[in-house]
Amino acid sequence: LAPTAPLAGGRLREARPILLGVGGGVAAFIALVWLAVVWAGDWEEEGEEPWGGPVAAEVATETQYVSLVGGFIPDPHSVDVMAGGPAAPDQPGCTYGNVPVYSSVLLTYTGGSGRTLTMASVGDGSTTLHVILPDDRGLCDRDSFGGNPMLSIPNAEDGDYYIWVGAMGDNPIPARLYLSEWDPAELWDMLPDW
Repeated sequence: LAPTAPLAGGRLREARPILLGVGGGVAAFIALVWLAVVWAGDWEEEGEEPWGGPVAAEVATETQYVSLVGGFIPDPHSVDVMAGGPAAPDQPGCTYGNVPVYSSVLLTYTGGSGRTLTMASVGDGSTTLHVILPDDRGLCDRDSFGGNPMLSIPNAEDGDYYIWVGAMGDNPIPARLYLSEWDPAELWDMLPDW
């Protein structure tokens, strides 16, 4: 299984390991990196790697898995991530910033029973949020939370939320993702700046 689906214009079809060799004067080492094969309407061949090919192992980030049940404590729940990466998002209307190839966080959310789920991020620079909802719709934001992104999902459904924390600059930056069921206006006042 692939750790997550890449942020591309299609659904995950299958996963396969790609071996990347990095040579040096002294020795060579091989890193196993999971890359997924995705379908995107404008790709001519199934099997083409997302964004033109394999990603160097030292740049790829690992997905963090979070499972929350409605009414979770502590609220907000925070996750430290590296924002940004080598990929450019290609969701319509969400093409800003750079993101990791794989989602920063895979949130499994259950028992929300009509609650609003809010996601916000702050970082050591300008961050972005790109989310694929359980129903495969995509959402994004880059500056509605005092120059940082915040997304609120009313009546959040149970399921998997793929969350990419991106960066507006070319280099990855340390960041923190907040997940909450608080009213977004109250949450805004609670969260610290980076």
